[in-house]
Formats: sequence, C-alpha cells, structure tokens
Amino acid sequence: MKIIIPVLLLCCIAGIYTFHYIKSHIGLRLSRFIYIAASITTIVYALIYLWGENYDAFAIFKAVAMVVIFYSSITLPIAITGAAEDIYRLYKRHILHRPIPSRKRGIFVIGIVLSAIGCSILLLSILHTKTHWKVHHVDIYSSRLPVSMDSMRVVQISDLHLGSFDIHSRDSIRISKAMDIINSLYPDIILFTGDIVNGNSSEMKPWVEILSKTYAPYGKYAVMGNHDYATYEHYFSSLEKENSIKNIKEYYHSAGYKILDNENVAIGIGNDSIYIAGVENWGRGPFPALGDIDAALDGIDNDKFTILLSHDPSHYEDIVSSHPQMVDITLSGHTHAMQFGIEINDRWRWSPVKYVYKYWAGLYEENGRMLYVNRGLGYHFFPARVGIRPEITLFTLHRKE
Repeated sequence: MKIIIPVLLLCCIAGIYTFHYIKSHIGLRLSRFIYIAASITTIVYALIYLWGENYDAFAIFKAVAMVVIFYSSITLPIAITGAAEDIYRLYKRHILHRPIPSRKRGIFVIGIVLSAIGCSILLLSILHTKTHWKVHHVDIYSSRLPVSMDSMRVVQISDLHLGSFDIHSRDSIRISKAMDIINSLYPDIILFTGDIVNGNSSEMKPWVEILSKTYAPYGKYAVMGNHDYATYEHYFSSLEKENSIKNIKEYYHSAGYKILDNENVAIGIGNDSIYIAGVENWGRGPFPALGDIDAALDGIDNDKFTILLSHDPSHYEDIVSSHPQMVDITLSGHTHAMQFGIEINDRWRWSPVKYVYKYWAGLYEENGRMLYVNRGLGYHFFPARVGIRPEITLFTLHRKE
C-alpha cells in the first residue's frame, strides 16, 4: 500500500499534465474527446476483466489496477516528453535569460508516437507474450555430482497459476503446447516449484489430464507455493481450505507428481545417488512460513549432491545459503520477475521487483551454493508479460573434476 498510493498519485498528476499538454496543441474540444474515449475504453476493459469474478475487494482492486495500467501507458510517454520540453523551456527563460520558446509540434508528435508504441507493447503483452514460452538453458557444474549423473537433464517449471487460464478456450492448446515443449527437452527429472493455482484446487482439476502428459524417467516432483494453501480465499472456512490443499495434492498425484512436504527422495543410478528435497512454502510476512529445512534434509549425507525445491527465494537468502548442511542448488519461483522488465542478457536486465527481492530471476551463487529463480510459466493479477517471457528451465548437470 505504501507503494500503490504514490504510484496512483503519480499517474493522476501525469494524466492531468498530459491533458493540458495535448490541449495546448490540438485544442480543448478534441482533447476532451480523446480523454473521454480513452476513459470509456479502459472502463469497458475493466468490466470485461471483472466478468465472472467474485465481486470482492481484491477483484475490484485488480480492475482498478488494469485501468491505471492502460491509462498510464497512454499518458506517461506524452507526459514525460512534454515535461522534458517544458523543463528545457524554463531553463532557457530563467537560466539563460532568453525568450521562452513556444512548444514544438515535432516534440508533441514524438510523445504521441511513444504513447502509441507503449499501448502496442501492452496489447502485444496481453494477447501474445504472456503465453510465448521461452526455454532457458542453464549448465550446472559441480565436483559433488556423481560421474553417472553427468549430463542429467532437469526441467523446472513454476507459478503456472492455472486460475488465470480457461480450459474451454485456446488456453488449453497453449498449456498443451508448453507440456509438449517440456517433453521435447527429454528431461530425466521434472520439478515444479509451487503456485499451481491462484486460489483453490478447483482451478487445477480440469487441467490434470494435460499436466499428466509430461514424462520423466526419474520422476516428477513438486512443492506447494503460497497460493496453493487457499490463503487468498477469504470466504473459505478452515475446513474448506484444508480440503483444497488435500485436493491439490491428490491432483498432483493423478498428474504423476510426488509432493515433497519437508521431505526428500533419492534419485539413484547404480550405486550413485543425488537427492531432491522439498519444503512447504517459506516466505517473509505476509506469506506463510511453513517450510522445515531440517526435516527436508533429514537423512541426506552432507557429501551428497542435493537439489532443494523452495517456492520463495527469500528462503534461500535468509536460511538455506548459510545452513549447516550443504544444498548445492535451490530452485525457486514466486517473483514472476514481476511480469514486467527488460532483459537483454543475463547481465543486462531490470525489473522493479529487484527492489523487493534481492534474487528475482536467473542464477545466483552465495557461499558456494547456487539459487535459480524461475520467471514463472503462467501469470497472475496482471494478464500480461511486458518484456519478461514465461519460462521453462532446462538444467544440464555436469560433473566438474
């Protein structure tokens, strides 16, 4: 809330400024028409977005957020362009003591073009990018990896948020395609790091058959994310929440996944083995902190190569990276990379989520232990991905002598 209020205030100021800036170029009547048309369009979209939702405070907040996002994509580029020009005009008048120049039509056109580009990117992100799957190939090197496990292929997916998809639409084809991509990678192991739903188990049930199509000879494993506990179903009773959690675990089982609730499993080839451990969601408030790392690692010798599934990367930062028992790589999700940012390569990337989470996307290392944060396969709240494509991660494990 501390961030939301200043953002809304900034958007309102930008909108008012943009109106007066446009009015100075095209007149009051046409400016009013443009603003009324834009307002009607965003309100209609918000109503469509609310269609079929429970009309609770969160649903209304999402609709308002969508209005602000569309409104900002139109007004902010023009406001920034106009403000830059006006600052230059004031500089000439008050610093250089020259006559203040009139506003240039060419600068105004640049602002309109940037606004059109911003709207186009937003529409493309809603209609296409949010399901434009991308495979990230990551090589993991470790001297702790058994020779027999060299070149083992491990696929990670995370944050599918099936409540954001409609199985009776083309979404079923899109999700099926994602499962086909996973199979085309010929994984030895498939790992899912939480948030299979938005709210409750009913969102997962129709998708079990499609989820079951993926295959990995050494198994499929999953952990629970913060959304998987029906945490955000505020009208659910305690019993309904318990039943939802139970159903999700049953649906995972039907899809061929084993849930790792603070436990581990050995993956063996001959006399060699590595371990897959998993914890229940562990996050900083307000997210539930149910994970028990000691229970998850119980029985694993400290010299064994271990992969830990933990939905929230905060767990790695606060506990796993300095835990007495060695965890070679922790796999997380949760952040979605905010579904908004710029990615040129692993070194040149940015998202506002970096100011909330130290580890928000990609591979990190601390104290000789690695963390990989998956950008998420689905989307939530904001039905788009701007600059951040949904991710399937393929890890290839290598024995380092």
